[in-house]
Amino acid sequence: MLKDIVGLKKNMQRQINLYISKFAKNIEQPLCGHRDASWMAAPPWLSDYTSVKDICNQDEVECWKGDSISHRDIVASGVLTVKHVGVVGYRLNCGSDAQAIVNLVDRWGMPLFFPFKKHWNLKSLVQEITLGPTVISRQNRRRAVLLGSSNVGFYHFLTEVVGDWWFLKKMGFNKDSFDLFIIHDGEKTWQKNILDLLDIEKDKIRSSFGFREKDIDLVIPYRGKGSPLNVPSWTCRALCEEIGVQESQKKGYRKVYISRKDATRRRMVNEAVLTGKLEKIGFEIVECENLNVREQQDLFGSAKIIVAGHGAALTNLVWCPENALVLDIHQESPAVPCFKILGEQSRIKYVPIFNAAEEIYRYGDWKISEKAVEMILDEVAVAP
Repeated sequence: MLKDIVGLKKNMQRQINLYISKFAKNIEQPLCGHRDASWMAAPPWLSDYTSVKDICNQDEVECWKGDSISHRDIVASGVLTVKHVGVVGYRLNCGSDAQAIVNLVDRWGMPLFFPFKKHWNLKSLVQEITLGPTVISRQNRRRAVLLGSSNVGFYHFLTEVVGDWWFLKKMGFNKDSFDLFIIHDGEKTWQKNILDLLDIEKDKIRSSFGFREKDIDLVIPYRGKGSPLNVPSWTCRALCEEIGVQESQKKGYRKVYISRKDATRRRMVNEAVLTGKLEKIGFEIVECENLNVREQQDLFGSAKIIVAGHGAALTNLVWCPENALVLDIHQESPAVPCFKILGEQSRIKYVPIFNAAEEIYRYGDWKISEKAVEMILDEVAVAP
């Protein structure tokens, strides 16, 4: 009886959420072109992207994933400012992942079209912001900027939060331009490390998780983000200029294997088969989760060879010395090409190892095949 009641309650909640989602999409107002919005277009060089289509044409193989539809496409890059915005931020837990969702309403309480999120939560808008006209005088209204997208893992946070800030600076903004910096998530230790490196005043930073504001002027770096399949051509440059290591610190002499054995998912269950052979030829076994951001930079900046299972830690390849070798072990094909794109921007030698998994288990854990181990050892053996 109790199970039936619980099941009925869950089904009702799903129906309510579905109705709210459809309702929100039908009533949302356009963000660009809104009566309270102003637009500053980015120059062509800031709007240049490398897409998965470019990579597929270049490689002439079908080993890379196609375009994602999880985020709406951005057809133009620039800076959007919307006045009299109400903001509701909240945490959406998706299994082992969390997303930082920001919903916006205009001064009339109508939801605004916002492409850098995957879900609406109209209920939170109704609960947290009183719907109806509201205008606060400009003297008391604060100017805020929203950095990042709804994806808050290491790759997305680093490339999108840091990338957004670099993008804004190239568009003429600086730290004094804003009263508040709203960061998607921003609560984890490594995220705070990155924000410290950006040298933004801590008392101005607000995490989007739980953030509520009634009436602000919101500035949004409006560009393609949230997907690893379309990467700005300036990503590596932006990261290096904002928080990068000095060229004099890049001395490639270490051989490193990046382990995910303590991660919550996508672990190589028979990792010892590979690491045992790599240790015999001078490889260090390292877990990036035990290192802060600067320590990860130092590790990759001192490496001549990196071997790793596909995962966010490989974002650090942007710190590698030029011509370093990075082997990215993809459990299956087609795969995501984001690290290949970053590798080309960084002028390193990036080698993907495809179809490496002999078996894949729950949570994406996997068993590496003997063939993949031999492929890795062959690549390492011929490395200069």
